[in-house]
Amino acid sequence: MGTVGLTVSIVLLLVLLNVNNHRGLPELPEFDKSSLEYFVFQSHQEEEKNERSPKKWEQSQQKFKTKLDFFDPNIIGLQDWMNLGFSEKQANSILNYRDDYGPFEKPTDLKKLYVVSDEKYAEIEPFIKIDLSTPINQLIEINTSRKDDLINIKGIGPYFSKLIIDYRDALGGFYNASQFHEIKGLSDEAVLALEKNVKIDQTQVIKINVNAESKENLKEHPYLGKFDVLAAILKKRDAAPLESLDFLLEQQTVSEFELGKIKYYINY
Repeated sequence: MGTVGLTVSIVLLLVLLNVNNHRGLPELPEFDKSSLEYFVFQSHQEEEKNERSPKKWEQSQQKFKTKLDFFDPNIIGLQDWMNLGFSEKQANSILNYRDDYGPFEKPTDLKKLYVVSDEKYAEIEPFIKIDLSTPINQLIEINTSRKDDLINIKGIGPYFSKLIIDYRDALGGFYNASQFHEIKGLSDEAVLALEKNVKIDQTQVIKINVNAESKENLKEHPYLGKFDVLAAILKKRDAAPLESLDFLLEQQTVSEFELGKIKYYINY
């Protein structure tokens, strides 16, 4: 209708100019009426064609829908999550959560993630297929394990696994699960995860020759490196080779419980 209205306005203007021609206005060049009729006819055809075609604004409102396939959230990687409609940042957040607290045991575990909205979960939920037929966590020997082995334990992840490995290496190995509580920065949940998923081979504990080890190495040990303990040991062994550390208890430098822990890590 806009084109027709413009055309009619032009025609009316021409008529008015012709009417006022006697007032001294210049004569307009002759206008080919057949051309005008053709122009009006073409405008009508164009409008009818637009009415039969889909509206552009309706086309712009159509949402692109990704074709979803079945997937296991414990297996797929970064690009797969992005193909599901998540941003790269969101996909990385999901993978980090899976590494730290995974695997996902049921589809609703995904709802715990703040990057998965209720609407997005409703969209992908019918396609989630989790296969836990193969046990994810098997007992791991803690004194010979690597960082990658511990990462696979649900509730551990890369950060906690580094804390565990660092403390184990400083000790020379674990002899009892109670020592997991000594690891600074380790959450109660991570301690519980260790207790459920690891085993301890005490034969793998590395012992220190308390008579031959350097002061610097003794100082690095979590039990022997305490100032009072280290000073008492160095003073005693300077006088004569050590055959026992019971003097630490007699001097009240350590408790009986503390002495019992130390004895696991020394020889003479």
